[in-house]
Amino acid sequence: VLITAGGDILTVAGNVQVVGQGGLTGGGSSGVDVAGAGSSITTSGAGNLSVTGNGGNGGAGNRGVTVNTAGTVESTGTGKIDITGIGRQTSTNTTDAQGVYIDSSISTAAGAVTITGSGGAASTSGSQGVLIDTNGIVNSTGAGTLQITGLGFATGTLADGIRLNSGEVRSVGANIALTGVGGGTTGADVNNGVFLTNGSTILSTAGNICVVGDDGFDSRDILLSGGNNRISA
Repeated sequence: VLITAGGDILTVAGNVQVVGQGGLTGGGSSGVDVAGAGSSITTSGAGNLSVTGNGGNGGAGNRGVTVNTAGTVESTGTGKIDITGIGRQTSTNTTDAQGVYIDSSISTAAGAVTITGSGGAASTSGSQGVLIDTNGIVNSTGAGTLQITGLGFATGTLADGIRLNSGEVRSVGANIALTGVGGGTTGADVNNGVFLTNGSTILSTAGNICVVGDDGFDSRDILLSGGNNRISA
C-alpha cells in the first residue's frame, strides 16, 4: 500500500484498517508506505486506525511500515493508532529491513498510540524492530499514551530492538513506554535493546517514562551514545 503525492485515508467515527504486503522481488517495497507532503492516514474523531505491513522479499528497503518524507499518521480526536510492521524475511546481501521506519511524524491528541515492529533479514545491516530516524517524531499533545515495542532480527547486524537516530518521542501529559529486544550475530554495541544516538530525545513533561531493554549480540540493554541524547520526565 503506497500513499503518496497528497493521498489521504481519513476517518471520523468509523474504524479504518490498512493492510499491505510488499512485493516478492526488487527493493524499496514496504508493506505500507506513507510518503510525501500532504500524504496521511488520519482519524479526526473516535474512529481507530490500524496499520499493518509486511516487507517484500527481495532487495534493499523492504520494511514493514514506513512513514517518511513528510507523510503523517495522526489522531486529532480520541481515536487510537495501532501500527504493526514486519521487515523482509529473506536475506540477499541487502540493507534496511526495519519492522517500522519513521522519518516523519506520528502524532496523537487523546488516542493511545501503539507501535510494534519486528526487524527483518538484512544480511549486511538494518534489522531494527523500530527505527525513528533523523526527522522522525512520535508525539502526544494531550492524554494519548505512547507505547513502542521493537524486536531486532535474530541474525546480522544493526539489529537493535528500538533505535532513535536523532529521533524523538515526546508527550505533554501522557505516559511513554518503550520495550526493545536486540538481535544480531555480529558487531559490538549495535544490537541493543534500546539505542539512542546522535541527539535523540525521549521526553514527557507531565507523564511517566518506562524504558526496558534486552540486549542482543555483544551489545547493551539500553545505550545512549554519540551526541546529546536525553531521557527526561
